[in-house]
Order: sequence, then C-alpha cells, then structure tokens
Amino acid sequence: MDWPLTITKDKGNFMESVRVGDYVVATPPGSQPWITKESADTPVPYTSIRVVNVLDNHNLAVKAYLNKTEVKGKFEVASGTKYEVKRYLTTDQQIDRLVAIAAKYNSNRTCLIWPPVALWQDEDGELIDLGAPSIAACYAAAKTRYPAQQGFTNMPFAGPHRLKYSNDYFNREQLNRLSASGWAVFVQDEPGGAISCRHQVMSDGTESTIIQQIDKVSMDIKAMLKPMIGVWNITSDLLSALTGVITNYLIEATNRKVERCGSLIQGFTGPILRANLGGQNRDLPKTMIECRVNISFGHPFNNLDLIIMGE
Repeated sequence: MDWPLTITKDKGNFMESVRVGDYVVATPPGSQPWITKESADTPVPYTSIRVVNVLDNHNLAVKAYLNKTEVKGKFEVASGTKYEVKRYLTTDQQIDRLVAIAAKYNSNRTCLIWPPVALWQDEDGELIDLGAPSIAACYAAAKTRYPAQQGFTNMPFAGPHRLKYSNDYFNREQLNRLSASGWAVFVQDEPGGAISCRHQVMSDGTESTIIQQIDKVSMDIKAMLKPMIGVWNITSDLLSALTGVITNYLIEATNRKVERCGSLIQGFTGPILRANLGGQNRDLPKTMIECRVNISFGHPFNNLDLIIMGE
C-alpha cells in the first residue's frame, strides 16, 4: 500500500472541524507501532501522521512524516489500531480559544481559573497535579485572611509548588488578553514560590472585590435583622427601627478603615424602606419590606499613568 493512506470511520461522522494539517494520534494493540516501514528489519514508527485531505465525513487521507520529512513507499498498519485526530495550536490560537470560552460566561459572573495544571509536592517529593480546583481553593482560603475590600491583583499567597501553562508558557501580552476576557490568571515567578492573580477579575469583567464588598454589606445587614424577621409585625415603628439600625451600620462601615484598602464602603444614600402599609405600596406583598441603599465602593489601584516633564 502506498501513501496517502485513507482512514475510514465506520460509525458516525468525523468532526466538521477536522481540516488539512491536523495530526492523527494512534493507539495500536499491544506495544507495536501502528504504521511501520515494511522494509525495515525492526519496525520504525513514523513521528507524525498528518491529514492531507478531508475526503468526506467518513474518510480522511493522511501521510506519514519522519522527522518532518514526508515518507515515501510502502507501509503496514497494525490490525486493531484506534486513532484520534488532534490539532496543535499556536499559543495565540490557544488564547483565542480561551477568550471564546470566557465569552460564554460573560453574563454569569463566574470565576474562571487559569492555568489548568497545578503541581503539588507530596511527602516523597513527587509532583502531583491537582488542577485548577486546587488553585481556586488556595485563592478562596487566602481571601478569608483579609477584609472584603482588599484587592488581590498581584497579591502573593501560598499555593501549588508549580504552575504550568501560565507565565511559563504564555507571554505577557497573551496573559493580558486572557485576563481582559474574564479569566482569573494566576502566575508564579519560580517553582516553590508564591502565586498571585494577574488580575482579580470575574467573567463579566467585574473586579472580584466589588462583588465581595456588596456581598459583605448584604450579609451583614441580613444577619443583624434576622432576629426580627417573623417575630415583629410590619408597622411604622418597625420601619423607623430598621432605618436606624441599617443607617448606623452603614455609618460605621464608612468610618472604619483598614490599612492599604480603606473602609468597606466610601459613602451611601438611604436606606429607603417601603412596605404595603396604610394603603401605600400595594405592589409589595403584605409580609415584605423592601429596603434600597445606594452605596459607593472603593476600587483597586490597578494602573498608573505617570507623566514626567522636564525642561
């Protein structure tokens, strides 16, 4: 048999995205190479099998290459060989794919963690990949040590022994694109060193600390009012009491400052409370009080526009 070899898929169709230049990765039965030179005394595996033509949804034409040189002549195929088609992308193409993935979550406010490989050292010094979930766990644990308004861009914290496919693989511009698309990209200067988030961003582009501050205020107020819910009746006295309690909390949250990141909130207007009481606000259920507060939050110092002028 001569090149090109035609691969046939008996059941189902090839993926529509298969195209010329893709690679065929084969798994032969046993340990023998799946395609070898007939004339060789010892079977010699070809270094790559590449798609040279997509004949139809069931057939691909492929050629073999040995050290980037096309192989001519006869060949043999091991019986029972299984194969899959792969595509090797440039780093820019990989970033394009990741940016497209992030775009699917733009409206979901999700924390997308990159990179996917996180190597941890066991007690014997062996490296074990626990993946992106282990980075997320470290990120969450590190955040619990600081107030909600603490920014985490470039903040070093303990993590895996080694990250792979981050700043060891992509360049600065590519990582910037990845962060701008909504990925929380973690980097590491050297194995065993601290890791940090290149930009503490959510998939919709929001700074994660803004979300944390909103959540913190919301949970604090709900926790303060929990003993009153279901116990008090909705009256004008209750509305006045709630207004006082919430206002005092907001004033305290505005005045209490923390080193580096200031107060939890920068300012506020409200609260404005509404209830279905005395013939007013009949759009609300009779057992509900609506509370609206407009709050200004601090933003992290991420950029510096430095202008130096001389004479």
